[in-house]
Amino acid sequence: MADSIDGGAGGQFRFGTEAIPGDENTFGYAYLPQSGFANGELWTGDVWINRNGFLYDDSANAKFVPGTSEFTTLVHEIGHTLGLKHPGEFGPGDVAPFLPPETDNNLYTIMAYDPAPHSALIEWEDITDFWYGFGGTVDARTPMVYDISTVQALYGVNSATRSGDTTYGTHVSGGGVASVRPNLS
Repeated sequence: MADSIDGGAGGQFRFGTEAIPGDENTFGYAYLPQSGFANGELWTGDVWINRNGFLYDDSANAKFVPGTSEFTTLVHEIGHTLGLKHPGEFGPGDVAPFLPPETDNNLYTIMAYDPAPHSALIEWEDITDFWYGFGGTVDARTPMVYDISTVQALYGVNSATRSGDTTYGTHVSGGGVASVRPNLS
């Protein structure tokens, strides 16, 4: 099953699910631009979620919302469709160049599998109601500085967005998720 989203500017994302037999450690995968063909169809822009993956939940309780590991994985896979690769050598398909070990982590890119150094999960409130981080560390939840600069290098910079004197602030939502965003008053 797959649903398509066409941004109207020539790009298209398609999201779907499949059951990868015997693989509960793979949550999802995606195709780099122009890298995937099947049955004569170009799979560029495809993001596939493994129904056998340990994060998969097709119930009404599914949490594909910002601040969850499920959402982070979707952002990571969308990064692949835009042309971002893993910054380190994680598997046989990963090709150099790679980031040095000190920057191959979530502080710099959501495409890394290693957490930001010195990150820790801090308990603000009832920890049983949310799961943020892995093994006591905090994962990236959005594209990070290397991701943004690489996409801008590949596709160009939109210099019209927030071109004025924008003030940014910190906002904390329920569950202890903090974000930095423009103060739009």
